[in-house]
Amino acid sequence: MHSVDRSSLVEALSRAAVAEEKTVRCLLQVSLASFGSAEAATGMNRGGIAPAEVPALAAEVAAADGLELGGVMAVAPLGSDPGRGVRGSFRK
Repeated sequence: MHSVDRSSLVEALSRAAVAEEKTVRCLLQVSLASFGSAEAATGMNRGGIAPAEVPALAAEVAAADGLELGGVMAVAPLGSDPGRGVRGSFRK
């Protein structure tokens, strides 16, 4: 499951996984948009959590029944220069 970026989603996925007697591997979606930027303030980003929020959400996934923490996936800011701008975002 890609795009896990909030506690309510962790809870819903856990309930569904338990009900289906399955284990769901989850990747946390991390936004590389600069939080506090105009892009983030207007909602013009692709979603995801701030890098600083990763440890807490990772702990929630790891502790949830039926879920397995698989890692992270990162999304570059909308409108990033496909060359240098995106590479700079992923270096973070």
